[in-house]
Amino acid sequence: MNARLRDRRQELCGIRDKLGALQAARPGGVRIFALSTQSAEYQSEVATRLGLPYPILSDERRAFSGALGLPTFEVEGVVLLKRITLLVYEGKVIGRDYPVFPSDEAASRALELCRT
Repeated sequence: MNARLRDRRQELCGIRDKLGALQAARPGGVRIFALSTQSAEYQSEVATRLGLPYPILSDERRAFSGALGLPTFEVEGVVLLKRITLLVYEGKVIGRDYPVFPSDEAASRALELCRT
């Protein structure tokens, strides 16, 4: 497994494993989504394989990520999103964590963001 895929798995599974704590961190709970520029079919397969209880949304045309100006990088001609955590409330971004590194700390850092 290459490092990029391993890091992605660590990030997604870390969020999965701390989902209860994340949902309890804010009054009324939180809803968790992952976002990717890859196809919906691919994201569905990844979510199923990793047993994720939250969806990975596909932004293959980059409409959402482009509108927000989310950071990207390119690998072998494929544009991917850099790791970023957004805290959104009533349609507004009220917190963000960028860059998220190392990837295995994404869930702990997201939890800190939710508690602020």
